[in-house]
Amino acid sequence: MREIAPPVPADDPSFIALHPGGGTLYAVHELGRTRGENWGAVSSFSIDRDTGELAPRNRQPTGGAAPCHVRVTADGRILFVANYWGGSFSAFPLAPDGGIGACVTVVQHRDGAIGPGRDPGPHVHWTSPDPGGRHLFVADLGRDEILCYRLDPDGLPIADAPGVHHFPAGTGPRHAVFLAGGRWLAVASELASTITILGCDPNTCDIRQGQSLSTLPEGATGENAVAEIAATPDEKFLYVSNRGHDSIAIFEFDPSAGSIAYLGFCHTDGVWPRHFAIDPSGRVLVVANQRSDALEVFHLDPDSGALRATRSTYAVPAPTCVAIGPTMSSY
Repeated sequence: MREIAPPVPADDPSFIALHPGGGTLYAVHELGRTRGENWGAVSSFSIDRDTGELAPRNRQPTGGAAPCHVRVTADGRILFVANYWGGSFSAFPLAPDGGIGACVTVVQHRDGAIGPGRDPGPHVHWTSPDPGGRHLFVADLGRDEILCYRLDPDGLPIADAPGVHHFPAGTGPRHAVFLAGGRWLAVASELASTITILGCDPNTCDIRQGQSLSTLPEGATGENAVAEIAATPDEKFLYVSNRGHDSIAIFEFDPSAGSIAYLGFCHTDGVWPRHFAIDPSGRVLVVANQRSDALEVFHLDPDSGALRATRSTYAVPAPTCVAIGPTMSSY
């Protein structure tokens, strides 16, 4: 296994994101395991452009328990955090140097699905502005919903009467990715092991149901929990990670119809692929195999979408998220 440079200490970091300017890394600290706890935090780290080394910059409380996702707006002005156990999401202004200002908005969700083996209540798992920067989309796994909030001129969410798309009970929408300039949203659902295409009106918060397919091959058995979803830079292919089946499902996307076709899967050469990322060239995919303590690097064929193991392995204790900066196309 290849070795990673010495890490920067951080308590329970579960998700990371890069500032679009490239000089700052953000990480949420998944602290607090009940809705009544308010220990969640988000930190910023400066990145040395010559060595890649990280240095802590500042840290803010997130206003909710167990933050599990962080997203920076394309203009680098606002940072959004999803608080999983808190059942809320929060917004922070960013300073010109990448530092995080105090939280200015916390939107609290209520209620949530009740069923066998499910924790009742809301569980916000993902947030992202649409490509036009007019709306904020939110995945609430606990409520089986995708919600759409309007953004004010400062880029902050307006918490009144959001648009809502309801999934069947037990679906568990987890993460999503915008396609075709925001006309489509591809949603990966953790509990149902599905990928669903939703149609989105770029001028409103209207959301309509589209195609939905399983992320597992026919005949697959055993428990599975979908984790991450991502598209190639040209949006020709979509990928979804299966924890349990320990694979990356591969789909082709047709932007004219908003349809997908299942192409197959690739085993991740490890256990429990919690997250993965595609490099800017669209030729490399890196998987975080959480339960085998390693990152695995795969070559991505831009013509067929197929993945091929490179056998380049990086030892990382329980990796949960990958963020790629400079291109890794040399693989």
